[in-house]
Amino acid sequence: MAIIAAVIVVAVVAPIGYYYATSAVHVTAISITSDDNVCGLTGHTFGGFTVGLGGRFQDTLIVPDGDTWSCTINYAATTTSGFAFSSASIPLTIPAGVLENLSVTITAPNFPYTGPLTIDVE
Repeated sequence: MAIIAAVIVVAVVAPIGYYYATSAVHVTAISITSDDNVCGLTGHTFGGFTVGLGGRFQDTLIVPDGDTWSCTINYAATTTSGFAFSSASIPLTIPAGVLENLSVTITAPNFPYTGPLTIDVE
């Protein structure tokens, strides 16, 4: 009788886990890259998020100026396949040593994904 109960539990739990894993986009972290290390942001990481397939994530990222002089972010785009990125805050000038808000909208792909999202800034 214990074996039958275990089989029933597995049969009920497996479809729920399968549905969750295949119906969502799980971004584990937002990683920043920059060829010219604008504002000292290369390697900076923000927390992740979870949305449905094709869903939108809106947030305000607090961006530090890691340089000793003012800097400007003139460009930002995701390099992670399937994602779209937009920001009404760009261009964004950050005075030396100050934190500024970068409002972003990220549109997830229409397919399951788990992993980091990379944003290139210049």
